[in-house]
Amino acid sequence: MAHLLPALEEFDYLGIRFISVQDQVDTASPMGKAMFTIIGAMAELESALISERVKAGMAAARARGKSLGRPATPAPLVAQIEGLAATTSLTDNSVIFQRL
Repeated sequence: MAHLLPALEEFDYLGIRFISVQDQVDTASPMGKAMFTIIGAMAELESALISERVKAGMAAARARGKSLGRPATPAPLVAQIEGLAATTSLTDNSVIFQRL
C-alpha cells in the first residue's frame, strides 16, 4: 500500500487513468479510486497472511527436528574449489567460464 497510493497520485498528476476492464475499476472516479485502494489493502493483507503462515510452518518444522535451508557443501568439494581458486586468476573470467 505504501507504493500504491503515491503511484495512483502520480498517475493522476500525469493525466493517466488506470482502468481495469475485468475488475470494473476506473481511477478517474471517486468510487474507482476507493476500489483501487481496497483491492490494494486486501492484497497487502493476503501477503502478510501468507508470510505469517510460512513462518509458522517453518517454526513447526524446526520444533519437529527438521533442518531447514541449504545442505552444507561436502568438505571434499570445498577443498577442490579452494584448490582451483588458488591456481586460477580470478580476474580472468574467460578461464572460469571455460572450466564450467
